[in-house]
Amino acid sequence: MSVRSRPHRNLIKLIVILGIVTGAVGALYAPILSTQIADDIEARFRGQVSINQAGLSIIGPRLTLRGVIIDNPDGFTRSQAIEIQKVVIELDGYGDEPVHIRTITFDGVTAYPEFRDARDNLGETQRKLAVRNRMMPQGIWAKPAVIDVIQIRNAKLETDEHILQLEDKNLDPVGSISRPVMLDTAMVKVLVDMIQEERGALPRMTLEGLRKKAMNVIDALGDKLEQMSQ
Repeated sequence: MSVRSRPHRNLIKLIVILGIVTGAVGALYAPILSTQIADDIEARFRGQVSINQAGLSIIGPRLTLRGVIIDNPDGFTRSQAIEIQKVVIELDGYGDEPVHIRTITFDGVTAYPEFRDARDNLGETQRKLAVRNRMMPQGIWAKPAVIDVIQIRNAKLETDEHILQLEDKNLDPVGSISRPVMLDTAMVKVLVDMIQEERGALPRMTLEGLRKKAMNVIDALGDKLEQMSQ
């Protein structure tokens, strides 16, 4: 090998070493950063959203939130309106403007619909979240942002009497490079749109619940008729 090629070999070695060092530093600070991000999200939504665990991958970069709970509004039975097993947020680099989020995936979404005094808890939850857009955001929340893909996977509606599995869905993107929106506004819209997708299945769940009850009644009548004929 010629002497002229050695600088290239040295450069490759330097890049590898820098990558290892950067990865090590990132691995060291990632748990701290992910905890700060989770705390910031909870504070921004003033306790309406809670996160059990957050993990930040420097490579990607990718933020994973686990055990996300959206609280039920006052006046309803359950403490939570929606539980999400995992939210994965994949970013397109660091520190750029607008903040470019390639994908947000809600995986394992369970909504617990309730009705009280002509109100449904999912609708009330949407309205409470939308109020956040009236608060002036600060810091990173005020930065322009674009979200390309929003995915809902493995979602269901669940009550004490019935469980309805929902189809996987992709929601409309939020903002664009030419017309970004504030990150705060974008994240609220993502949550509101996700809840609206769950609410949209309520009529289907009601019909399937009625059908199930009707079949139970028919089965009970059939059993009684069978007993009478014996």
